[in-house]
Amino acid sequence: MRAAFLLLLATPVAVQAQAPVPAAAVQPVDPALLAKAQPIAAIILPDGTMEKMMGPMMDGMTKMPIREFLKVGGLDPEQAEHLGEGTIEEMMAIIDPNFRKRMDVIVNTMMPAMGRFMGRYEPDMREGMAEAFAYRYNAAELDQIAAFLKTPAGAKFG
Repeated sequence: MRAAFLLLLATPVAVQAQAPVPAAAVQPVDPALLAKAQPIAAIILPDGTMEKMMGPMMDGMTKMPIREFLKVGGLDPEQAEHLGEGTIEEMMAIIDPNFRKRMDVIVNTMMPAMGRFMGRYEPDMREGMAEAFAYRYNAAELDQIAAFLKTPAGAKFG
């Protein structure tokens, strides 16, 4: 329960309040550009990504300094700097001596299940990513990005 609350706090207010774009305002994507962008999106977001990242993401969040977490939540950065280096995990260890055990249970049980659930949305995410690339880049740029992703550095980046 606390973890879900912390995730909600981590979502910037501006993102929470965004209104959807009317369908009439969206320009159709060029099918040729979309065809070039889809393999790029598949490299950047391969199958199973969500499942692989859920546990480490949740565990890593607890190691974040509280001041950074509060900045994301909207606290004035100057005020946040006065909070020191203490992490969420350190704070929770004081408040709840069983926090680490509870987090281990969450990370090892709930997060893999949540990752599998979120994995169902990976095809839609890849399609949205491909559409974004098709809107943003022209054919030559998409070819260059695809060629880069085939290099050792590009493969590592992807």
